[in-house]
Amino acid sequence: MPCLLLSLIEIGVVPVLCTNCQTQKPKQPKSAYTCFATETMKRLKTEGVAVTDAMKQAGSLWSALSEDDKKPYIKAHDEDVVR
Repeated sequence: MPCLLLSLIEIGVVPVLCTNCQTQKPKQPKSAYTCFATETMKRLKTEGVAVTDAMKQAGSLWSALSEDDKKPYIKAHDEDVVR
């Protein structure tokens, strides 16, 4: 049975995406940096760091990482491309 909301979206009646439909796909895969920043932000939030400061730290940490240290995040990006 097709989703009624998805049908309404297709004809332009409802401009909102249906959250229950399996046909939705993300617009773009997560970048390697986004995978890293998500993980880093979770860790920094538990330490009580403000969000803006945590993002600045994540950017600095990413810049300081070597290519070998970035490989797990690049692999996560490659796996996200498949989804």
